[in-house]
Amino acid sequence: MAIWEQQFDTQCRIRRAVIVHGNVQDIFWDDATGQTGVSIVDHIRGRLERLGYADVVRWDSHSGASVATDKDSTRNVLSEMAQAAAAGPSATAPKTTGKAYNLGLPTTGGVPNAPAVTDPMAALKTPASFFSALLHRFQFGGSGQPVAFIVDGGDALFGDSRSFSEAERELLLLLSRSLRESKCSLDGRALSSNEDLLVLITPKLGFIPPRFYQDNPAVADVPLPRPERPDREVFMRKALPALWVKEPISPDSRDFADLVDALDGFSYRDMQQLARLSRHDGGQARLSWKRLVQLYRYGQSSSPWEDLDRKKLDSLVETLRAQVKGQEHVIDRIRDVVVNAYMGLSGLQHSARQQRPKGIFFFVGPTGVGKTETAKALARFLFGEEEACLRFDMSEYSAEHSDQRLVGAPPGYVGYEEGGQLTNAVRRRPFSVILFDEIEKAHPKIFDKFLQVLEDGRLTDGKGDTVSFSESVLVFTSNIGASEIRANDSNPNEKFVEAVRRHFRDEMKRPELLNRIGEANILPFNFLTDETVLLKILEAKLKPLRDKLAERWRIDLEFEDQDAALRTVMSGFSVENGGRGVANLLNERIIEPLAKRLFEEDEADLRGARVVVKVGPDGSFRFRINRAEV
Repeated sequence: MAIWEQQFDTQCRIRRAVIVHGNVQDIFWDDATGQTGVSIVDHIRGRLERLGYADVVRWDSHSGASVATDKDSTRNVLSEMAQAAAAGPSATAPKTTGKAYNLGLPTTGGVPNAPAVTDPMAALKTPASFFSALLHRFQFGGSGQPVAFIVDGGDALFGDSRSFSEAERELLLLLSRSLRESKCSLDGRALSSNEDLLVLITPKLGFIPPRFYQDNPAVADVPLPRPERPDREVFMRKALPALWVKEPISPDSRDFADLVDALDGFSYRDMQQLARLSRHDGGQARLSWKRLVQLYRYGQSSSPWEDLDRKKLDSLVETLRAQVKGQEHVIDRIRDVVVNAYMGLSGLQHSARQQRPKGIFFFVGPTGVGKTETAKALARFLFGEEEACLRFDMSEYSAEHSDQRLVGAPPGYVGYEEGGQLTNAVRRRPFSVILFDEIEKAHPKIFDKFLQVLEDGRLTDGKGDTVSFSESVLVFTSNIGASEIRANDSNPNEKFVEAVRRHFRDEMKRPELLNRIGEANILPFNFLTDETVLLKILEAKLKPLRDKLAERWRIDLEFEDQDAALRTVMSGFSVENGGRGVANLLNERIIEPLAKRLFEEDEADLRGARVVVKVGPDGSFRFRINRAEV
């Protein structure tokens, strides 16, 4: 028996109302009754019958009142309630002075004088009629044994709690009065038997007005979670014969244990649909269980992580060094983490479920040294395109409620339906490098969300949907310490790491963040002081210029003496400006003057021309245009 079922049974014995909320859209298996794949309503009905409720009535706003079996006793209950509803306010409350409570129902002066009800289920279809009758029964009792009333779709009863309609306020009053004015006794016989019970089913507790259940001892809420590991194991032992995979799984094998772990967060319905998916196309193209779970989670059976091979991994260092200059120690560490993920060993130090991201990095250092470019280059290498780098500029999340932009507004607030920017992006691209740029500029509340991702590898958005980060790489970048640390300081890299520790430990008072990231993953970037490295960066920056000129005008860009030209560009370089300073110098010395020179020419003369760049005596650049021969 699941924990929530134990809680439900206990609360039903002592309360007058129980709210079941959470995973209510799931399907359920009940070994005690032999029920297989039933809804939450049928599952709860079975539990109530075992608790001694001979009559169980279901009600929802679409179908009204209904019963599972055509029992005379249950129909008598419905008939009495329908008569109470038809009799109006005089039947639902003792006579008091003051204005009568009016539900807009026909009144005949009380139940004894109420007209006969030919169709009680139809008479109890509206919320007003049903809950009016419920109030009467809870107040004055009824014939026969105690009855359990299951209200399915409690989330459909009320709208925005900040602006209830008149009908919703009346409904809430009826519910509250039903419990507040219900009969109560200390008689031993009464205490030993069941009482009339109301069970509300809703996906989220927030859909029920808090004023109904808060500080109300007659009401209990029972959260219904997704299946825990023991529950998934029991279910999958039953489901194994229906699961068609490439290599059959034994219930006592390591593969079976790994499969159960991999289904963390799955509902019973998810697991049933996984078995159905395994048989698509007649089960001809059977997948391994890992790829089957991958296909169900992300809609694709292939994983970039599984598609990696040793040959490609051997080229990782060379590929990244071709795009990021002067940061060899960073690239070496990245390779170690990627190899760990490729071997399937990432995250094992925290949990056997391995739900944490494949890699976590904290890049720190001066501006313009390649931190962002490294993240983009890693995304291109792992996932084939730069668009797989999901960049979030954390300076845009400095306000107090910025965390709602990441995960979405809670129910009832503007933008709730849209979800969060981070959760939506990861849901669309589960295989990605997620870049949080300049993390020190984010509001401290943002870090609570990062803790969840770093620890559990998942995040729940405002709509209640959980997003997994287990296939992604997280990269945080920061300029912490850049304003104080200089290139000519002794051991600047160690000072950057210490600045990060001090920032999170002493200023933010959040040392747990560094524990989640790991000291080995705090990677300081070098200042760009090596002239050879700077010239390589400058040479790499020339390629987009050449490509653009060739694409638009078929211009061939050449240098009379490229080495001398690049050294001239570098003559104004400042170490503090980093790689962006190199790009700015290139734009100032060559790109802008070249654009001005080309603008002076007729566009027809530029097509197919050869432009030669040379350095003048004063250090300025001259451009000779050799037009193409016609």
